[in-house]
Amino acid sequence: MISDGGRRVTAEVARFLETYPRRSDQYYVWWTMEGPRHLRFGKNMTLKEYDGLFNLTMTYRRDADIYSPYDHISNILWFVQNDGTGNATKDLDELIRMKTNISVWIVSNCKGKKGAITRWQYVLELRKAGLDVDGRGGCFHESDPIPHGDNKNTENFIKRYKFYMAFENNLYCKDYITEKLFRSLRAGTVPVVMGPNKTDYEAILPTHSFIHVDDFESPAKLASYLQYLDKNITAYTEYLWWRKSKMKNLPQSSRKYALCQLCRILHGINIDNVYNSQYEQLYTHIPLFGYSKKQRIVNR
Repeated sequence: MISDGGRRVTAEVARFLETYPRRSDQYYVWWTMEGPRHLRFGKNMTLKEYDGLFNLTMTYRRDADIYSPYDHISNILWFVQNDGTGNATKDLDELIRMKTNISVWIVSNCKGKKGAITRWQYVLELRKAGLDVDGRGGCFHESDPIPHGDNKNTENFIKRYKFYMAFENNLYCKDYITEKLFRSLRAGTVPVVMGPNKTDYEAILPTHSFIHVDDFESPAKLASYLQYLDKNITAYTEYLWWRKSKMKNLPQSSRKYALCQLCRILHGINIDNVYNSQYEQLYTHIPLFGYSKKQRIVNR
């Protein structure tokens, strides 16, 4: 370790700072949307070489200094209530009438990582139990391709199904919830989720808006439940009632996040620390609370 103005940093960081000297009012932010397993084994990054370099983290984790999710339920709700049709929440019957198939899974990574293998085997068990899972993507070479074009085409395709398998390839990785979930919600399809613990989903989603595999003793039990919902439209529709919610009732609806929150932090405006109970304890050296009365100085 090498001393750098009172901090202890690695030799690699010291070389970086020598090449790119930082100003006294500059922050370095670690920003990533990848899970730690991918960084460690996919990119061969231990991150220890960056010890002492960054002031803040910006990731998908809710307890990051800056929360930067793949999407936010408030964005999804605004979309389904203001998509230009005028009936996004008025007539769920119309949405359900469009659903001519029971479930679909779009996936191109089904080997290599433990999580990818686990989810692949789980879907095979669902099929073995009699659930019709339409497989699309690179893992299903003989299937028809999904519609090409923008995300709207994909969402319109998913909308034809009652359930979407939003299975992550990083399992039980805290808060690692990617576009798979939000794409199905936007399309008006009930997501069946596998990834972090159920409590992580509950923290960001409306009640009764998803189905978690951990609630079922086996893939066969889950398959039976989805088949029940397929036949019981009343019970199925209850998973779509969140689309009629008021924005203020959504989880974390008022939370600032991603680049908007980074901008607020850089200007010292109304810093949101209520989602990280250790924020003030860990970052007492960062003068970010309230309105700035003078130029900020980053402690080096």
